[in-house]
Amino acid sequence: PIPFIQANHTDAFIAINSGDTLTITAGLAAKAYAGSNADWWAAASTQDGAWYYFDYLHAPAQWRPGLAVTWQGPIFNLSATDLLTISNLAPGTYTFYFGVDTVMDSQVTMDRLFYDTVVVTIH
Repeated sequence: PIPFIQANHTDAFIAINSGDTLTITAGLAAKAYAGSNADWWAAASTQDGAWYYFDYLHAPAQWRPGLAVTWQGPIFNLSATDLLTISNLAPGTYTFYFGVDTVMDSQVTMDRLFYDTVVVTIH
């Protein structure tokens, strides 16, 4: 699978002001893994080591503190989907992650993880 994640429609490092709008978008090309079960991960880390994850398992879908699986199920083609749109984010550097791992066990299995990242600095 080939995941992608973008900040404000770019996959390169970006820097924006706190009052600017940040939109995080993710997608996935399933390729030969289509239909294989997987853990889906959408997460963010801050420069001080805090983690947040996008929780799609429990309604309403939203970002929550910590690190947990976003969703579990078959890999499929996911067109570009907005995961976050926010303004007035606290200043700092954030790394956003999106990917799937093909061991569906709610654990990050690094040698089976396919992921992409994007880094955002908020001034």
